[in-house]
Amino acid sequence: MKRFSVITILLSLWLTFAVAPSPALAKTRYYVGLQAVKEAKATKTCKLAKKANDLFLSLLDAEKTVTTRLEGNPAPRSKAFAAALKRQKLAGYATILRITTCKHELQPPQPGKSYKVLMVEVGIAIDAEKIPSGQLARAGMGSAQVGTEVSRIKPKELQSLREEALAAATKHAVKRFIATLDGKKTKKKSKARRSKRRRR
Repeated sequence: MKRFSVITILLSLWLTFAVAPSPALAKTRYYVGLQAVKEAKATKTCKLAKKANDLFLSLLDAEKTVTTRLEGNPAPRSKAFAAALKRQKLAGYATILRITTCKHELQPPQPGKSYKVLMVEVGIAIDAEKIPSGQLARAGMGSAQVGTEVSRIKPKELQSLREEALAAATKHAVKRFIATLDGKKTKKKSKARRSKRRRR
C-alpha cells in the first residue's frame, strides 16, 4: 500500500524587505512565547493539542535566531520581562497556535487499485503580538494532507496520519513565521508538494 502527502502553505503577508543574515552569522534576535493552543470546535475530537504544543516549542527551539526562554524567567507582561528583552536585545512575541482544521475522508480506490484511500487534512494558524506593546503581528498558516491506502479505517492509523499532517503543517508555518520576522519576501501561497511513500 502507498502513502501520499500533499502540503499546502498559506501565508498572510505583513512583510518588509530586508536581506537575511547568513546562517553562519545568525544569532538569537527573537523571544517567542506560546500562550496557548486553541482548537476549533470541530477539531477537538482529533486530540492534537498536546502534540501541537510540544511540536511548536521544539521547532522554535531548533531555530538559531529564536529563544523560548528569558534569563531569570521573569513573569510575562511584567516590567522585569520587558527589561529582560531590552537587556538581551530581543524582539518579543507572544503567540497562540490554533488548530483550525482536522478532518478525514475515505476516498474510492484509484484507477487500477483495489484499496480505498484514507485522506487526512490538518490546518493550523499562528497568531502573534509584539511584547510589550501588544501590537498584532501577522504570522502564518499551514495546511497539510496525508493519505494512505486502506481496506478499512483503523483508529491508530487515523491518529498517526493526523499527527503526520500536523507535523508537516506546523513545520512549514513556523518556517514562514520566522521568515516574516526576518523580513524576507515570501509568496502568499506556495505550490503544493506531493510525495509518495510505500508503507512497510
